[in-house]
Amino acid sequence: LFEDNAEYGFGMFSATKHRRERLVSLIQDYVHTMELKGDAETEDEKDLCVLLQDWLDIRDEKSDKPTALFDKMKPLFHSVLPDAEAEEHSPTEGSLLSQIWSERDMFPKTSQWIVGGDGWAYDIGYGGLDHVEAFQANDVNVLIVDT
Repeated sequence: LFEDNAEYGFGMFSATKHRRERLVSLIQDYVHTMELKGDAETEDEKDLCVLLQDWLDIRDEKSDKPTALFDKMKPLFHSVLPDAEAEEHSPTEGSLLSQIWSERDMFPKTSQWIVGGDGWAYDIGYGGLDHVEAFQANDVNVLIVDT
């Protein structure tokens, strides 16, 4: 059924939105902590903090800029986090920087698509299209197939 696919797409959109909001919160906490500390321990830490702040400023742009900034950050993450290449980081353990690194797949601004049938789209008030479009801030593309 096209309705099941649409519900799945809405769930994936919601999960991505919440994960990205978590990344933003972690980065804001890290940048704020670094500002309170005053001087960064290393030059790489200082550069990373500047790039993270730049990413916060452009994170919602629909361009390659967020991805390009992350590409610049990768070597700095590897320098500041010696075990950044290891995949054993738990999202709840370690430093703020380790938690940010564990959410690195959320740095690029991805295009979200939901494909569903007309039954789902017109199911007003019961999990249909109105839930996706309820807030103007939802940046999502919807394709409705007339079945």
